[in-house]
Amino acid sequence: MACFCSCIWGNPDPGPVRLREVQQVVIDTSKMGVDCVVVKSGRRVCGTGAALANAPIVQDKSYFEVKIQCGVYIGFIVLF
Repeated sequence: MACFCSCIWGNPDPGPVRLREVQQVVIDTSKMGVDCVVVKSGRRVCGTGAALANAPIVQDKSYFEVKIQCGVYIGFIVLF
């Protein structure tokens, strides 16, 4: 309704729009296993164990990419 009214009666210039700064999601080094090593500026986990990110998933569908360079098993879990 507000869009309709502003089209008819005009919209006073609200000025510049401020954008929120987007938080970069990285692996939290305080919440990782003892055998994990975090590399690539907090974007990659190497070793054995698990680690958590510093931000929750805030969307309905997500894309995850897991690459195995060497090893036998990988487990991956997402909690919603």
